[in-house]
Amino acid sequence: WVDKTPTQEKYLHKTWRELPEAKIIKMLRSPADSFLSRKHMEPSMDLKTCLQDMRRSYRIAAEQSLKNESRHLVVHYEELCAAPQSVIARITKFLDIEPDPCLFKPTVAGRAAHVNSSFSAGLPAGMIIKPPMHSRSGDLSTQDSRLLSAFISRAASRIGYPLKSPGRLQTLLLKLKFELVDRVVAKFN
Repeated sequence: WVDKTPTQEKYLHKTWRELPEAKIIKMLRSPADSFLSRKHMEPSMDLKTCLQDMRRSYRIAAEQSLKNESRHLVVHYEELCAAPQSVIARITKFLDIEPDPCLFKPTVAGRAAHVNSSFSAGLPAGMIIKPPMHSRSGDLSTQDSRLLSAFISRAASRIGYPLKSPGRLQTLLLKLKFELVDRVVAKFN
């Protein structure tokens, strides 16, 4: 069962309460790529909510990897694309299943699946795309990059995505400025 719903990790405790034997595999992608993808797919998204959701997602992934390593596995999307054999070996070991050649072919309901990325649409179905085939649609603006770092550098770094922190004071000022601008814009809308 696959759930691609953003922020579904908020419900891990409920999932485990209702399905106590469930094992969760959390697929993460680099913060910059995730952020750009959300901006591309949701042009009218609430930036504050997006940043808070991302921070929560990386934080929960880091916490659960430590607290529930027998029931929660974090997989980095970039690692899966670069070295599918080793990542799929980790997944099969985690799930206690035999490796099978079908695991190396992305499918949905037994049919070859198209790439599930806002950056690589149009590639042939049924293949794991290698890192050079990922073409980002633009780069982060300086402002977005600073906001992303201010909001999620600590959480992302804990789970293997190091972002340079702007420092405590700069982070506080960036968040404060962002919050003030957000409130002013909300008042005029």
